[in-house]
Amino acid sequence: MFSKIVNLTLIGLLVFFQAQSNSLGKEPLDSVKKDFSDTLHLSILVAGDIMQHDSQINSAFNSATKKHNYDSCFSYVSPILKSYDVAVANLEVTLAGKPFKGYPQFSAPDELAYALKNAGFNCLLTANNHACDRRKQGINRTIKILDSLKIPHLGTYADSLSRAKTYPLIINKNGFKLSFLNYTYSTNGIPVPKPAIVNLIDTSLIKTDLKKATDSLSDLVIVFMHWGAEYQRLPNKFQKKLANFCLMNGADFVIGSHPHVIQPMQKLQHPADSSEQTIIVYSLGNYVSNQRKRYTDGGAMIGIHLSKIMTTDTTSKVTIDSAGYYLTYVHKIKSYNKQHFYIIPVSEYENDTVLFKLKADKRELKQFSADSRLHYSKHNIGIDEFVYDTISNSFLFKRPVVKEQLDTVVHKVKIATQKDTLLSFKIDTIYKIQFFVSSRTFDKNILPKEWQNLVTTETVKDSLTRYMIGKFASYDSAGTKLNEVKQEFPDAFIINTVIREKEQ
Repeated sequence: MFSKIVNLTLIGLLVFFQAQSNSLGKEPLDSVKKDFSDTLHLSILVAGDIMQHDSQINSAFNSATKKHNYDSCFSYVSPILKSYDVAVANLEVTLAGKPFKGYPQFSAPDELAYALKNAGFNCLLTANNHACDRRKQGINRTIKILDSLKIPHLGTYADSLSRAKTYPLIINKNGFKLSFLNYTYSTNGIPVPKPAIVNLIDTSLIKTDLKKATDSLSDLVIVFMHWGAEYQRLPNKFQKKLANFCLMNGADFVIGSHPHVIQPMQKLQHPADSSEQTIIVYSLGNYVSNQRKRYTDGGAMIGIHLSKIMTTDTTSKVTIDSAGYYLTYVHKIKSYNKQHFYIIPVSEYENDTVLFKLKADKRELKQFSADSRLHYSKHNIGIDEFVYDTISNSFLFKRPVVKEQLDTVVHKVKIATQKDTLLSFKIDTIYKIQFFVSSRTFDKNILPKEWQNLVTTETVKDSLTRYMIGKFASYDSAGTKLNEVKQEFPDAFIINTVIREKEQ
């Protein structure tokens, strides 16, 4: 797992430094910190679906220069993108050349890729249901354009040899080694033209790829999935099952796209190791498109901040410092008989009276932001909003008192014994708040007195001890206490323990 103690053997170090040919921006070796007493930091931002409908293509065309330009579309979010070390998005179009066309078989101008790089994106995902829209030409030319711009990408390949050489995508940045994987549920019924490859969801393939990623001694393994049902605001059983499969086979985070609406984000205990944390994002929604129906006219970006502590000159530990979301809204303005599209960070501009002049524009933005915040407040776990602060002119991490909803699991099951006798059991889930994990002894006396008698401990792997507060009968009651605990321990989160009792 990403926060496990990583033994950087001599071979591991060689792999770490030699992977520069496949690294983000080909960062020079001397730029990586080598002082093992340091704590290294890395930030990752992920956005949703980048689409190009006909109206967007027409909007970007300049009749005077006879060229397209998309820079203005990303101008409002670019400062956020550039503040992150790694910025990723799903490129849900091909760059197949003329004729440029939107739905249903996309081919966008190359200038879209130029604008994405200029805005701050430095990694793009290409495995999605539109990857084969323009057949082999679309796959190969998209790869060629992204390569020419030196934008790392993953998900589609010219042939099996290209995939073998570059997949999983390895990114070395700030002393971190990252492995990225990307898969799609479908190509809309269009066969993948040989010898090209589009990564399709196949659990045996994913398991093999995850083993390769973990064997590379990566600090973090992220799987990007194109999955789910369009316009459904909650994940389906397949998404949940597949996310768990990836996590149980070596992934640290799973982040999804495709439904064109936002779905919940969760920071949870890792199912393969309860002493660690994972992040699951089921859908980030539309980053930019011409879809205007309720819930589809915007999306979210997730920002993740990580630390890597070099505990000795051969071991390290990676942890999540914070994880939050930015709501983004696609603002569509008509001027000079032409539509213009702008991606707007909601928190920064939702009260702007210059950008949003018309009552209809204000109403639509307000509807999107209210819908999104309410949805996240009900279904997110451990991930809050990065909110723009007008005094510091920066985004601050908002930790609101939010009711995090999750039904308490209390039900009856039938369990077969060796003699096939069916016994009835009652299953209860007890919730606790984990606030500290360390090999060092924690002095409970520094805690508020009302907390001290609530503290329990548990020894986990690598001789680490995790410290927890309380035994709560419901997730809601634990959530109320969590907001209080986070004031002292920002990285605290809720865990659960299943208790099984035989019924009389």
